[in-house]
Amino acid sequence: MIQVFQPRLGEDELAAISGVFERNWPGRGQEVDSFEKEFAGFLGVLPQNVLTTNSCTEAMFQILNLVAKAGDEVILPTISFVGAANAIVGQGMKAVFCDVDSKTGNATLERIKAVVTPKTKAILIQHFGGLPAEIHKIASWASEREIVLIEDAAGAMGSVYQDQPCGTFGDFGVWSLDAMKMVVAGDGGVIFAKSTEKAAALRERMYMGLSNVSGASSAGQQKRWWEFDVSYPGRRSIMNDISAAIARVQLRKLNENLKIRKRNAELYFKLLKDVPSIGMPLEDFTDNLSHYFFPVSVPASKRDDLAEYLNDHGIYTTFRYFPLNRVPLYGAQNLEFLNSDEFAATTLLLPQHVGLVIEDVEFVAGVVVQAMSGGIQ
Repeated sequence: MIQVFQPRLGEDELAAISGVFERNWPGRGQEVDSFEKEFAGFLGVLPQNVLTTNSCTEAMFQILNLVAKAGDEVILPTISFVGAANAIVGQGMKAVFCDVDSKTGNATLERIKAVVTPKTKAILIQHFGGLPAEIHKIASWASEREIVLIEDAAGAMGSVYQDQPCGTFGDFGVWSLDAMKMVVAGDGGVIFAKSTEKAAALRERMYMGLSNVSGASSAGQQKRWWEFDVSYPGRRSIMNDISAAIARVQLRKLNENLKIRKRNAELYFKLLKDVPSIGMPLEDFTDNLSHYFFPVSVPASKRDDLAEYLNDHGIYTTFRYFPLNRVPLYGAQNLEFLNSDEFAATTLLLPQHVGLVIEDVEFVAGVVVQAMSGGIQ
């Protein structure tokens, strides 16, 4: 089965883990510290403004807990990851959905303006599949109104907008390191905070709120090193050295892997450009993208049939993400968002990952051609 997402791990990652085992310390340590510095270098930002977490979802929980409170409104696009909505409603805030661009699946400033209210505290947008939203305009507008902007760049590691990495425009950016992402660590997340003070506050909160950590390492500052202070009733949300060791290797491979993803996308464009009823939203946006997704647009009457046809031929596809306004838990199931509904009904993600060889892409495209040229009715 050709998977829609799949990591590529090997001897380099095993060697990195072996180093952790040899030091006999798998918890948070020098590998995490090194990865945070290296990721900051990748973004071109101050090291103290970058910190790791145990997941991207936890990153969103922590940021919103820092900047908002129960009853505040947080705007997010209907096409978004469930973790984003959970981070809002799970802390007593109100998720306010906005529609998306019907071609890209991204929120636009126009759509955000349509739902902003005096209670709006934050905006949590994503760059769908690595395609940058109109982030410059959104960031400028939000800043003028003192609305916190959080960029979900989970799939946009390597995407650049106006010569600036996605995830660094807003007050905060978050990235995922799970098993399907651009840099794989098993699980994990990264936060960029534009404010050094807020980065420090998050770092403290994410280790159970300990502001004066106990242990022998603190013996030089105090006579009784087992004492500690707790500034906030926080959770244990930190990354460990095993995950960080893998992530460091993967980060070093990122530029080469981005080239493979771009090659895959360009080959899909070439092979599918003349296929009846197939649209390719990213065809005009090939440069400076992570190419995390390869979405195709298919008439709603044929989308599910195409997915089944591909699955029958050993090709797994999917759609991410189901419109959150249709999820009853979030209290917005009766709202109508025409663009989101159309996007969700017509979009299919073809396999796109660094484990694909040219023959795989050619096989997938060939089955799509076969399906749309008479294989499905």
